[in-house]
Amino acid sequence: PLFEAVSEMTVRASSFDPRFKPVKEAELDSLEIEITIIGPLKRLNKVNDITIGKHGLFVSLNGKSGLLLPQVAKRFKWDREEFLRETCIKAGLEPQAYRRKDARVYFFKGYSFSEGKKR
Repeated sequence: PLFEAVSEMTVRASSFDPRFKPVKEAELDSLEIEITIIGPLKRLNKVNDITIGKHGLFVSLNGKSGLLLPQVAKRFKWDREEFLRETCIKAGLEPQAYRRKDARVYFFKGYSFSEGKKR
């Protein structure tokens, strides 16, 4: 069920994401919680199919994969190509890996909800 997935992902993101320090109890009242529901994955055929701020990306190659949400590209003011490169980097791939014929590149719509302190 969705509520269990949200609960599990909240714990993972706040405690076990290697990119960030774990959240401390004293920080809980000042947090903003953002949840993004990911729509169905669609195979990317043309870079121009990506709409920054609307679509997220998922790249997979040689057992490695990376996903970036739509709001990431908007927040960092990336264009489509930079968004693709950064998704590859997140997957642990070379930045241009999305161009390889054996790479699997998908885009999706994301639906975000937030609550708490705004940054």
